[in-house]
Amino acid sequence: MRYYLKCKLNPVEKDRLAKGMKFGSLASGKIFYEGMQSALRSATIDEDDVVHFIEICYCLEGGLYPMAMEIPVLNEYFENVSEIRDARFRDQCTMECEFCDCTRNIKLPGKPLMDELSTLMTSQPYRDIRSTNFIDVGRIKLNRKKQKEGVYALKSLCNDNSYNKGRIDICRCCHF
Repeated sequence: MRYYLKCKLNPVEKDRLAKGMKFGSLASGKIFYEGMQSALRSATIDEDDVVHFIEICYCLEGGLYPMAMEIPVLNEYFENVSEIRDARFRDQCTMECEFCDCTRNIKLPGKPLMDELSTLMTSQPYRDIRSTNFIDVGRIKLNRKKQKEGVYALKSLCNDNSYNKGRIDICRCCHF
């Protein structure tokens, strides 16, 4: 599920957040590391220092509350997480967030957070994180026609008895 979050930036932790983003150490070692890096890199910040971003989270599907694992990390850098809500209606969600572009057209208020944070790091040497490829496919326009053709091709391959003879059924157990 994709969630829209609003977090009040802690002014004391602003420099640490900038360093964590620049060095790629923010949420390092966590299962949601790449998702959080991607989400915060495309985040915006408004005039009240409230950061707006959209992040993928599977905590609810795992029986927890939304953003359960991410909130402790966010609390290290933000004064509070003021809002967490579904970025899309749940009844319209296919739960295929890694391959869905449902939030691509959502415009977040404010200016890019990365522009704000980059001013803090100009005097210090760092590895430029913009060269690191953290891509949230939900923000990329997908070719739905090609995607549909690929799904139909996979289904027909699974239904082809001559292909599956003596082999593992790839549709049931996801192994080739």
